[in-house]
Amino acid sequence: MTLYCNPNATGIEHYSFGYKNEWRSDVEVGMWRIDIPTNRGFDEQGRIDTIGIGGDNVSFVYFGHICDQDLISSNPS
Repeated sequence: MTLYCNPNATGIEHYSFGYKNEWRSDVEVGMWRIDIPTNRGFDEQGRIDTIGIGGDNVSFVYFGHICDQDLISSNPS
């Protein structure tokens, strides 16, 4: 299986907590919904019972996946 990462947000600079690390990251940001059937059969509406991310209350969940990350500087706190 080959996984691809297509960053749509690049050059994001951020810092680590507790230690002065400065990072520059390229991130793939998007919306996902994952439905995994359970072994419980059907729900109250006659649909297959599922677990996962996203659902009736919140259709999709936003995630950011780091494609590439470079340490710019590192200093003790």
